[in-house]
Amino acid sequence: SSGINAEYGHKLKCFFETPEQAEQRKRDEKMDVKIDNLKDAAKVIDEMKSKIELLKQQNAKLNISLTETQKQLDIALKPSQFPSLLLYTFIALLGWLFAKFIM
Repeated sequence: SSGINAEYGHKLKCFFETPEQAEQRKRDEKMDVKIDNLKDAAKVIDEMKSKIELLKQQNAKLNISLTETQKQLDIALKPSQFPSLLLYTFIALLGWLFAKFIM
């Protein structure tokens, strides 16, 4: 009932206002809408800022994770002594076989 009374009071006030007051009221209402829109935009911007901050944190974690993975890969893919050991063993075996059949 108070909503209806407020609406009726507003209509009554509008009915008795001068043209200047009507213009001012319309300007004020437009300004209120603009202020509300700006407040909404500010909320959206704040939400975006927090999302960006969260993404930055996730990106930093990913970068650390990638760096660790790269280090592990570098260690795993480092040319080990194994292939050269295999080669020397093969050459020694060939030498031994050569010596065995020549003698």
